[in-house]
Amino acid sequence: MTTYDDIVKKLQEGKTVYLLNEFYSTAIKVIPRTTNYKAKYKGGREYPIERKTDLVCETLEEPVEITAEEYERY
Repeated sequence: MTTYDDIVKKLQEGKTVYLLNEFYSTAIKVIPRTTNYKAKYKGGREYPIERKTDLVCETLEEPVEITAEEYERY
């Protein structure tokens, strides 16, 4: 199981992190060393999202990490 600390460590290492929020059927791409976040609804297009939104905060509370490929297919 991925923890918040695992996510922070990967971002500090310069790795992009992909997270899933199944409740909202949304995947989020977190780009390291930036405040740039992207999100996409299942079957939808990618769009920018503010890092302070409730969706991002809730997703980081209990992170479910997915691969880049899973994010792209989402």
